[in-house]
Amino acid sequence: MKSVSKHPNIKDGDLFIVHFDDIQLNQIAYKALGIYKIENKESFIETTTSATGATGLLFKQGIGTRKLDKACLILFTDEPYTILTIDNGSTEADYWQNEFIKINLKNDDINSTNQFLTLTKTFLTEQLPSDFNVSKADLIDLLNRSVDYFKTHESFDKGEFEQEVFHYENIINSFRSFDDTYSQQNQLDKADGFLISPQAVKKQARTFKSVLKLDRNFHIYIHGDRELIEQGIDEKGRKFYKIYFEQES
Repeated sequence: MKSVSKHPNIKDGDLFIVHFDDIQLNQIAYKALGIYKIENKESFIETTTSATGATGLLFKQGIGTRKLDKACLILFTDEPYTILTIDNGSTEADYWQNEFIKINLKNDDINSTNQFLTLTKTFLTEQLPSDFNVSKADLIDLLNRSVDYFKTHESFDKGEFEQEVFHYENIINSFRSFDDTYSQQNQLDKADGFLISPQAVKKQARTFKSVLKLDRNFHIYIHGDRELIEQGIDEKGRKFYKIYFEQES
């Protein structure tokens, strides 16, 4: 570790290496190797009692119940091995994953699902508004349709996804151009088809915000049919949304 720990912000700590015989992944047991670095210790009091009955207090520091600072679990699956990592030192250099462990994302369904959902969200929230005049309600509708595609399909097909979510050729072309640039900049292996991971979809769906914030007065959660929302400006120049519904709860 010393050969890659030369950055001045990298903290001292204790390193533990543990061998495991039975770690379950997808209902299959694997041997594994855990590497754990503890940088922040907790203070505690240790009591002692002498032969005469006198009680003493010792103030010490040790490993408690805090989250691990850095951890790596290597599962000895078929090569390339499956590696799970934790790094809570966000203010430090990225030596733990990129220099010490030197990992790359495994080309599997979970990472493919995660990568494409992240790519899509980045396109919709950062690139699309600069390419087209799109309302916030339409943007939320596109975010919802993106997640719904992954929730309602077992496998991903890029062409099918583009048609079902974006509909219009000019938006599809903009997305493809963004996909090429984003994948190259982030060194992603482009996959036009893969099995969808429900676990990855469930986790990523939490980051796809479907809240329409209007000044400081209203928050509207949009989860359904975009056609039930109309947007306009009244004779006084005030912007408004008209919402249609059948039942109130």
